[in-house]
Amino acid sequence: MISVSIGILIILAIVSVVQLQAQSVSESLVKIVFPKDKTYVTQKAVKVIGTVSDTSIQQVNIIVGEEPSEIVQVDKQAFEVAVNLQPGLNEISVSTVGHKKAITTKIMLFKKTRTNKAPKGFENYFSHPLPPKPIKISCQDCHEFGEPLPYDYKKLRKNPEFISCQTEECHADIGKEKYSHGPVNVGTCIACHNPHGSLNKHELRSPTLLLCLECHLIGSDINPLKQKYVHGPVNIGCVEGVCHDPHASPYKYHLRTFFSPEFYPVPSSLDNYELCFKCHDESTLRYRRITDKESHGELTRFRDGNLNLKYLHVIRERPRSCKACHDVHASNQPKHIRDEVPFGPDGQYVFPLVFVKTEDGGKCIQACHKDWEYNNAGDPLK
Repeated sequence: MISVSIGILIILAIVSVVQLQAQSVSESLVKIVFPKDKTYVTQKAVKVIGTVSDTSIQQVNIIVGEEPSEIVQVDKQAFEVAVNLQPGLNEISVSTVGHKKAITTKIMLFKKTRTNKAPKGFENYFSHPLPPKPIKISCQDCHEFGEPLPYDYKKLRKNPEFISCQTEECHADIGKEKYSHGPVNVGTCIACHNPHGSLNKHELRSPTLLLCLECHLIGSDINPLKQKYVHGPVNIGCVEGVCHDPHASPYKYHLRTFFSPEFYPVPSSLDNYELCFKCHDESTLRYRRITDKESHGELTRFRDGNLNLKYLHVIRERPRSCKACHDVHASNQPKHIRDEVPFGPDGQYVFPLVFVKTEDGGKCIQACHKDWEYNNAGDPLK
């Protein structure tokens, strides 16, 4: 009995090894690069892109679910084809044609609708929408490949024939504003986007904030992710909220709406902070004194008695910008109070700023003047 059981286990082990070897051969010979296996999409059609490792393979056969098969030409060991999806699970299989070994590679892709739900373990895949009109672009137009064989599609051409996504057929309006993001200026959309698809929204190469920090930490020793207090829009991704437009904007710093870039924004006006008021209540800057407890008693905790200190800082002959005290990205002090404040015509003088939060208010400690302390305890009417 024991010997029989051992024999069965050996047979199962051999079968398992053979299956793994067959799968390995299949994946190495024919590979589906996009879309990813066990993901879900919402669009009706996607482009299937893949490679083959054997130069003798000139054609592949593609089948999507129960749809008729389609023969696709292989060009320099790469193939691509647009396929339609049915709601629910779609098995996409790619098989060799006329090869000495009949090899098939498969992936599972789920077409999500309002009435169905993706299976557990399937990730959201953001595939670049297919253009309304077919554009004649081959893999070789963008990718660099050299001799000897096999071809390698991991590198991009320095000057691809397909110059930019900013064409009349596609993204014609991107980059037309006064302030353009660097990658947009030079037409390198792929610095941020994967043109085929990604597990990140907008086909981004990485999650939004991590992607921004790849460039915007250069020359800076401040990493928002390592700060104790991070501004809400930064937490969800710099361009996902209301602050920055990743492509272009009529406003400096690629802001979505106006925010004065001046440290002393003269003349004093609420219009200077239009961007902040997308989230923050502009009423905090409308009242010098909080005299209506029912409506405005908790409008702001930055007050001394009923004196509104936000109003005192901003609405004045020489107003201070919000960023005079607050770091717009992240800080190690409560309320996003910045660690240093620049002074002088060009901000060439930098002084430390220390904020201490107390039970009934707070204290501001600066290098150039005495400590300022405020207390908002008690009835704001007094």
